[in-house]
Amino acid sequence: MASSSSAEQRIPFKIHPRVFAALGADLVTNDVVAIIELVKNSYDAFATTVDIRFEENKSAGGGNKIAEAQPNEKPNTDDRIEYAYLEILDNGTGMDRRILEEAWCVVATPYRQQHPYESKDKKVRRVAGEKGLGRLSAARLGSRLEMLTKAAGSPCWLVTVDWSGLAEKDDLEACYASCVRFTGTAPFNATGTRIRILDLSSEWQSDQIDDLRDNLARLVSPFSKVDDFNIRLHVPALGEQESPDILAPDFLSRPPYAIRGHVNPEGAVTARYEFKPIVKAKPRSTQIVLAWPDVRDASDASLKVKSLKTPGCGPFEFDIRAWDIGADDTQEIAEHFHIAKGNIRKAIRAHKGISLYRDDILVLPKSDDARDWLGLDLRRVSRVGDRLSTSQIVGYVSVSADKNKQIEDTSDREDLAQNSAVLAFKKLLIAIIEQLEKQRDGDRLKPGDKIKLKDLLEGVSADDLAEEVSSLADEGASVREVAQRVQDFNARLRIVREALKTRFVYYSRLATIARSPKCWSTRYVIGPLP
Repeated sequence: MASSSSAEQRIPFKIHPRVFAALGADLVTNDVVAIIELVKNSYDAFATTVDIRFEENKSAGGGNKIAEAQPNEKPNTDDRIEYAYLEILDNGTGMDRRILEEAWCVVATPYRQQHPYESKDKKVRRVAGEKGLGRLSAARLGSRLEMLTKAAGSPCWLVTVDWSGLAEKDDLEACYASCVRFTGTAPFNATGTRIRILDLSSEWQSDQIDDLRDNLARLVSPFSKVDDFNIRLHVPALGEQESPDILAPDFLSRPPYAIRGHVNPEGAVTARYEFKPIVKAKPRSTQIVLAWPDVRDASDASLKVKSLKTPGCGPFEFDIRAWDIGADDTQEIAEHFHIAKGNIRKAIRAHKGISLYRDDILVLPKSDDARDWLGLDLRRVSRVGDRLSTSQIVGYVSVSADKNKQIEDTSDREDLAQNSAVLAFKKLLIAIIEQLEKQRDGDRLKPGDKIKLKDLLEGVSADDLAEEVSSLADEGASVREVAQRVQDFNARLRIVREALKTRFVYYSRLATIARSPKCWSTRYVIGPLP
């Protein structure tokens, strides 16, 4: 008989209450992502309107100068503003007492996996969240939470959570959310949820709020048929009198270069490239077809991808748009669409890169750090000029949770889980972008094209570059973006150099002919200037 010392002993797993703070801080990478996760919860609750509001602490000293700004004077957003709370109010289905206990208060609940669709007024919406961690975003944003929520046929409940207090407990059994029936006037007509986050962790200066607005504008896919989900951002302390629905600028829907199409389950790409110049040039379009074996067997494909008979990532749609964003290009766009030139690059920067949507809601990137999840900027370094950077692309890719089961995002919402299907998915997207670059290159000016001498001489001036770099600095662009503009200028300079070289050779030969006595009596017909 085995001794008692060798008998199996079971040691149970326990979770320390610090998990609330740890998951909120580590799995949600920044405050903008945290708010987006909470807005996605509103979407999943079938809300049609979400109002986000930063309410200023009137008793604090910060923000007084902004409040005193004259009607026609731009507020001084350099002053620090202390906000009393951040509020997210929606008109979704709300929660009853059972859902609060069995789903909302259960970390990593499988509730959304078990209920992947939400219905309201005979409409059905595929939910965006399945990990059951979204509510922990509130723990990152502030130390206290107050929530009012009301479901149909249910009373309104007031739920309060002190996240910092939970972290100080020694046992998870001592952690709870306080829940009482709310007897006041509910902030919604029939059903909905209002979250107020107090004791905010960040100061939320104007540039971060601008970043939030830009990212909220990308939340719903342009592929989407969802026309009943509107987001409004209210920040009265920054001088905003109205809060229109957050929308992308019109010019982003009318790019000069675009490739649109779909990929089937076997990895075959069917697309159409379209060139629609803002002015002057003639538009054109062409059909593009790629087979999976050609994409798979490309020299730069990984060994894992080359071993796949089919990509395994499922079918998807794409719409990838590109712009030339030099000084002349942005001026042309500004004049055509009647918008300020300085807002062109800002708008492209706000939406830049490839955005991945699952069932019409943004999967990634959720933050600026993850904008280049395809590695386009690193790839561009090896061949500046004809390769596109994230700063020139606004792309949309649409997948489905049901048809693209292998395309999963990581828990921190900043990348995709690494598996062979995701590698194939990324390789297909790169191949599509390569086709866009190839076609765009054919529609742009080449060294051999005819250029007026006046334009050539203007092309060697660095005045535009100096103006562009100055504008980028004013817009708060990164050092990488400035470096890319310098590299683009250098690429354009090479084109001008080659054209000037061709001209000088031509004139040099012409001068040699004119000086030769043997040619004085010979009639020469000189063709068009190269």
